[in-house]
Order: sequence, then structure tokens, then C-alpha cells
Amino acid sequence: MTLMVLTSALTVALGAANLVTPGIIMSRTQTQSTKAFFAAEAGAERALWILRKGVFSDSNCNSGANKYIRFNQNQCGSYIQSVYNLSNGAFYYVEYDSGAEITLNSNGVFQDTKRRVELTY
Repeated sequence: MTLMVLTSALTVALGAANLVTPGIIMSRTQTQSTKAFFAAEAGAERALWILRKGVFSDSNCNSGANKYIRFNQNQCGSYIQSVYNLSNGAFYYVEYDSGAEITLNSNGVFQDTKRRVELTY
């Protein structure tokens, strides 16, 4: 009788663990995703600020650096901002492309999670 009661209790405990474990994993993934998204958003905001203040200009195709932020030139009119590390362990980098429209792709990374924010104007 005792063996049957213990077997039933073990079955219920293992079933409950199978229900709770995916929720814990999903919660951890959501936390990492949020930090990566906010890092990407921070990169987009900083790049917009730089562009709107006129600190960076792509008018001279040979220049890709300024005193506030460094953009490494890939090809004429296309730049990648240097990686910027944040205090929470996340980092971002921004891809800048000035074709017919200006496009900023801000990429945020936290641990194994990556998120991207794209701005076009």
C-alpha cells in the first residue's frame, strides 16, 4: 500500500515538474530577449542622435570617423558603427546605409539572444 502511495506521489510530482520547466525556460529567454531588444533600441537612438546633430556625415565617402562615434566604412555610403558595450553585459552595433533612403539597422545582443531594430527615413 505504501509503495502505491509513493508511486502515485512521484507520478504527480514528475508531471508537475514537466509543466513548470518550460515556463522557467521561457521566462529566462524572455529576459534575455528584452535586454537584447533594449540594447538594439539604445543603438538606434544613439545613431539617430548622431545623424540629427550632424556629427556624422556621409558626404565625404572616404571619411568614416568622428569624435563621438566611429563608423567603419564597408563601401561608399555604407558604414558599420563600432560595437558599443553596455553596463549590463549587452552590446549593440549599428549598420548604416545611405542608398535612396537612409537605413539604420541596430543589432542588440545579450548572451545568446539577438534582436534587431530597423529605422528608415
